[in-house]
Amino acid sequence: MGQPVLILFANGTDYEALLRLSTCWHAAYCERHHWRYLEHCITPNTGRFDCKAMAFIDFVKSLSNIEDGTVVASIGADMLIVRPEVDLLAALGDYDIAVHGNAMFCNEGFIVVRNTSAVRALLLAILEKGPMSSSMIDISYRVHDVFSQSVLKIKRLDDRWNWYDCFGCAPKPVTHPRSSAVIVGWHGQPLHKRIEAMKATLETMNQKVAS
Repeated sequence: MGQPVLILFANGTDYEALLRLSTCWHAAYCERHHWRYLEHCITPNTGRFDCKAMAFIDFVKSLSNIEDGTVVASIGADMLIVRPEVDLLAALGDYDIAVHGNAMFCNEGFIVVRNTSAVRALLLAILEKGPMSSSMIDISYRVHDVFSQSVLKIKRLDDRWNWYDCFGCAPKPVTHPRSSAVIVGWHGQPLHKRIEAMKATLETMNQKVAS
């Protein structure tokens, strides 16, 4: 089993600005917990959903280049680990896969896997059901169908692992307050709003570290 790997995805050049904001923070986090830090920038093709699907495809392909048994986690460029004392290994525990949100789009959810041949085969099965749709609902059904038939141990994570207010979404019940979040995100908000929010959050966290 190799050193755990954290991959951050930026969907398109615009979102590289978010990636650059958090690079030092996430690199320091990985050094603290002995993870390896990687960044992947995805070039948009036909549109927003296509780009997200490309991120998932890239994530699946990345697993084939990482040592068997290694824990691999993925978050998007508009997501930030805000509890640096918490090791992401805690999300996976003794499961094979742990997910929150639309992890198949990688940049809107959090996914962490134990990189085994069985896990890779399961994720490939999602891709092999046909071209990735532009519909989140279609992808969600596809993922549910594949996961429900699997014998692997799959864990649905609570909101602490992907805490966010989605711009334009209906309010959702908050089972965990923001103060309990390990990872926060700014999904669906205009890019400049995401950048402002991430800058403010990083400034607050850096002040806490400095004090």
